[in-house]
Amino acid sequence: MKHRIHQITTKTGDGGDTALNAETRVRKSTTVIELLGLLDELNARIGWVKCALLAEDTVLTASFNRIQNELFHLGGEVSFPEYSGVSKDMVLALEIEIRDLADKLGPLRDFIIPGADEISARCHLARTACRSCERIWVKWQDEVQDREESFGQIYLNRLSDWLFAVARMLGQRVNCEENMWDKNPSISHSAQQISGPKSS
Repeated sequence: MKHRIHQITTKTGDGGDTALNAETRVRKSTTVIELLGLLDELNARIGWVKCALLAEDTVLTASFNRIQNELFHLGGEVSFPEYSGVSKDMVLALEIEIRDLADKLGPLRDFIIPGADEISARCHLARTACRSCERIWVKWQDEVQDREESFGQIYLNRLSDWLFAVARMLGQRVNCEENMWDKNPSISHSAQQISGPKSS
């Protein structure tokens, strides 16, 4: 791939199409452009998590930096049919980190409701963005029948698990109790007060 960013405003996309690569222009409504947009959003959301890390979180910051760079490689695979930027080693690295985190976090009792603290909530938001990328990646892969097998979809699947584990770790680090799904909810008196009196 060649560097091709020469200027910010080109006006070439004003008609609703955009350059996928040097040889191909496509409509902005296509699946491939939706996927690239979701990868961009995921990268930005991961950056938002990274901004809230402590200065001493050098190892986790390095992991986030690595993953953000790898997301650009995924974008390269989407844009250039001949490009292969995601390797099995990238997937294995995520799996190793997930296992290490799981050993420290302890068992999970049930589904977690995001929002115990800000940084873990940011990480959960990145996780849901990753799931969106994975869904559209599968759709794109199904549409492009001649595309060689890629580790991209597997990578995104593992990355969402990694973000979930990191979200739990960040929450536990600030002693936030995990808010678990209540299988048998009951409307409390306070909830009734919030909803206000019934109209007559």
